[in-house]
Amino acid sequence: MEHDIQLVEVRKRLHALQSVAGYYTENMLQACEEFSSKDSMAAFVKNNTDAVLEVRKNGKITTVGLEFERSEKGLDRYAKKILSYYSDPRTAVILYVCRNAAIQKTLARAEASVMGEGPPRCFYALLENVLQANGKCIFTNRKGATITLE
Repeated sequence: MEHDIQLVEVRKRLHALQSVAGYYTENMLQACEEFSSKDSMAAFVKNNTDAVLEVRKNGKITTVGLEFERSEKGLDRYAKKILSYYSDPRTAVILYVCRNAAIQKTLARAEASVMGEGPPRCFYALLENVLQANGKCIFTNRKGATITLE
């Protein structure tokens, strides 16, 4: 239950950003058949992604997944989910909001175990940083590249 309550706070914060053109919850994705037939969202429906964002950058809309990791899980469990995302070429980016740095490090290790030195698709941010009301949210991948939502 705490997971869902904090995810609502994340939704409020992200949905208020100008670069977020759309925000779809897991319930919406699973309940509306149109999402599973939409090529840009089918992989997220299949993976029971916590949410999907439509992000507007330079006049272009990109569909990205959003996962909220509140509790620590095993490396293998994270790796399995990340592998599922990486196995689908329609999944360009997955944003992970992590309750703490330990979860973020485990996720990055899981991603590295799946992809090695390949280009990362996962970008991470701590929950406390996402919830700050400073006008933007910065997600960083394991190689230091960033995605900024404003």
